[in-house]
Amino acid sequence: MAEASKQSTSRLSLSSVLIAVATLVLVAAILLPPYLRGVLAERRSASFAAQAQPTLDALIEAERAYKEQKGKFWRDAHETLSPEATKQALGVDLGVAPDCSFAIYPPDLEADPTLRIAAKASREGAGMTIECVYDSIAHTKSCKRL
Repeated sequence: MAEASKQSTSRLSLSSVLIAVATLVLVAAILLPPYLRGVLAERRSASFAAQAQPTLDALIEAERAYKEQKGKFWRDAHETLSPEATKQALGVDLGVAPDCSFAIYPPDLEADPTLRIAAKASREGAGMTIECVYDSIAHTKSCKRL
């Protein structure tokens, strides 16, 4: 009888360990994928920002100089900037950020003292955007990721 009791206790202990391990595996399977997706999304966002921010800074600086000379910000014919027109008018090469498209908002208010410019990810990071606002009166710039 004592041996049967030991065997029963041993089986109960083994069952408890197996249930605990199965629970840990199940919890890890539920929690790990969203965490890994979040880490991957943050890395893509940081990579996009590292690629787009220097070009945004160059565009803002070129627009600042253009406004000082002409009295208004330069606008492309369309909201989304074309690399050729931007290079010709501002001297900024948009080709250094091939996975980004750049836009100036609004395209029709030339006398607006505030420049609103955005970089949008194309391809892998679709949906990521960085918007910058430059106030030509206060000479301040602020950017945020969306």
